[in-house]
Amino acid sequence: MAVFFASYMPFEIITADEVLCITFQGLFDTDCLHEAVTQVERIEAEAAVSPDRLIDLTAVESMELTFADMKRFADIRRVAPLKNKVKSAIVAPQPVHRGFARMFQTILENPKITVNIFPDRNSACAWLKEGKSSR
Repeated sequence: MAVFFASYMPFEIITADEVLCITFQGLFDTDCLHEAVTQVERIEAEAAVSPDRLIDLTAVESMELTFADMKRFADIRRVAPLKNKVKSAIVAPQPVHRGFARMFQTILENPKITVNIFPDRNSACAWLKEGKSSR
């Protein structure tokens, strides 16, 4: 089921198997990050349960973000009114992707969010499924 798609923004958000899948492509910059955060916040507010998420950076060709951008994003996620604990799997196959993902993982301080970084979508999906029945 498609949740959000903006042809003017290089990302797509869908829900698959109770996981919020956010796939970025092309240029990943401050505007893209801001719009994605806005859409995720809207989805979280409307959902009965805060979904786990998969953030896929595989198709990102260029990242134009700064530490300040990532800090603002982490600050927003730090105080996110989540209804339950969530897992965030970041697919970051390239060194620059991993660098930004690691930066976010390091500065995020929300006890309700566990972030892990993966080189491919299959391993990210496997981690998201771990312990699913006991949560």
